[in-house]
Amino acid sequence: MNNETINSRLNADLNSRHVSQRQQGTMNLSYLEAWFVIDQMNQIFGFTAWDRETQTMLEFAEERDGKFYVTYTAKCIITVSTSSAQLTRTGHGVGHGNGIRDKGLALESAMKEAESDAMKRACMTLGNQFGLALYDKAQACVVDEGHQNNFIEYVEQANIDTETLISLLGSYGAERLEDVPQRHYKSFTDAIKRIQ
Repeated sequence: MNNETINSRLNADLNSRHVSQRQQGTMNLSYLEAWFVIDQMNQIFGFTAWDRETQTMLEFAEERDGKFYVTYTAKCIITVSTSSAQLTRTGHGVGHGNGIRDKGLALESAMKEAESDAMKRACMTLGNQFGLALYDKAQACVVDEGHQNNFIEYVEQANIDTETLISLLGSYGAERLEDVPQRHYKSFTDAIKRIQ
């Protein structure tokens, strides 16, 4: 993929169907699962254009009443190679394996969680598709899938010629309808109405 296409994909809105929710104390947190982040790295940059190095450290391990309580920290370094640059991003994470009767499972749980957390935090700095959009409390760059489907259907039914569509997409920094930011749907459809 060329750099323009990569930038377009990175800046596109994050589809809400990829966002998971979990409760942490009294807060409801939005997050991306680690498998999805890896999949996006492969799709946007390519399997051979990125690498990750993770260092984990055992911070705490204790046994109480036959159960193990473990905490790991991790540092993850992501390196991405594009046609014009090599980028390095670093993230840190913490993982816990608490109340597990098997020591190995407690250690594994804590280490995996720390590694996943660190990787996601490193990748997040690359753009919306890696969770940057979730750090905005209003989540303005998280697109509602139903709204996106309606937008795409409207544009496809407008039957505008390919050259005009490509030109319109380019004016919004997109190569595909899926990459048009939701905040621009109205002005995009207004532009189509003016053309017709």
